[in-house]
Amino acid sequence: MAKRMAKRFPLFAVEFMADEFPDYTLEQFENDLEGKKLPKKRKGKSPMHRQGRYLPMRKALADYRLTGEMKYLLEAKRLRERMFQPYQLEYRIGKERRRMQFPSTTSMRLMRELVEIQFSSWEELEKILEEKTRWIHIS
Repeated sequence: MAKRMAKRFPLFAVEFMADEFPDYTLEQFENDLEGKKLPKKRKGKSPMHRQGRYLPMRKALADYRLTGEMKYLLEAKRLRERMFQPYQLEYRIGKERRRMQFPSTTSMRLMRELVEIQFSSWEELEKILEEKTRWIHIS
């Protein structure tokens, strides 16, 4: 109560406290104000901000608000439904296939780059992927 009174009535806080508590002194008031401060509660970051599909979803919603075209709203809805799903890519050479899975926190820009990779052998693909995904774990 002392802290609240000190904020509301800085000059008369001790007098108002003395009305309610007859034996209350200035020293007690100062001791009450010097008490431990509670840490401020911070609102945590939404897990959606860390997802790779979040920014394109926000862009699609902004485009919908500007133009009113339904295709942007449907795109945003599709991205929102798959927000926490991992990305899956399939690379092929002839009939041979390799599937790769990437976390949902990977940016869509990087995923588009990985889709457009041109390669002729699996070793070449491995080198390109190693170079492009070197820092993928840092998001």
